[in-house]
Amino acid sequence: MNFARAINDVSANTYLNFFIKQSYEVRFADMKMDYANFPVDLGIVGWRVCFANSSILDRLKKVKTLEQIKEFVHGQGLG
Repeated sequence: MNFARAINDVSANTYLNFFIKQSYEVRFADMKMDYANFPVDLGIVGWRVCFANSSILDRLKKVKTLEQIKEFVHGQGLG
């Protein structure tokens, strides 16, 4: 998807949970777009931000060990 189409789809809320990586611009606020105020691409030595389905939040809050977290499945997009 090219950038112009991505901007259009985000501003129109075409897809559930669809987001793009872009520096903040005032025009995006005018388009009713929101932004994540954290660094999403710091890489292997930086932060990793995860999103979780609300149906498992109570279980996730109880995780204290590596073995407990291994019970969950995670994924990321292609590439």
